[in-house]
Amino acid sequence: MSEEKKKIKYDNLKKATRGLEKAILKCESLKSNPELREYIRDSAIQRFEFTFELAWKTLKRFLEIYMLENVDSLIASNLFRMGAESGLIQNSEFWLEFKRNRNLTSYTYDEDLAEKVYENSKIFLVEVKYFIKKLEEKIV
Repeated sequence: MSEEKKKIKYDNLKKATRGLEKAILKCESLKSNPELREYIRDSAIQRFEFTFELAWKTLKRFLEIYMLENVDSLIASNLFRMGAESGLIQNSEFWLEFKRNRNLTSYTYDEDLAEKVYENSKIFLVEVKYFIKKLEEKIV
């Protein structure tokens, strides 16, 4: 493995993704216990936020090494578009929505928003697993 390829570290992303998946599976299993489900759902939302941040930073790092000299100046829509064009992510619009969701949960909280973000975190889980798979194919 070349020195540049070693710079793309995504073990923490894989670990965070597993944690998100566990929280979602647990939450889905608690539909008959709304109070406990709410606590687990909130945990899943926090895991979504953390995992999204790691995924976004990993995507930026990959694009910086393999496609551009500096991606810090790119707005999110361009970054995600490039990720989709490079085959790393499936849908840049989904990723923009995930970013909006992450931003919303950081500043406000209400029950409807929490449910929306939780439901989107299940879509994100599928997307981030695809991203990890594509990283492994391109880096290894």
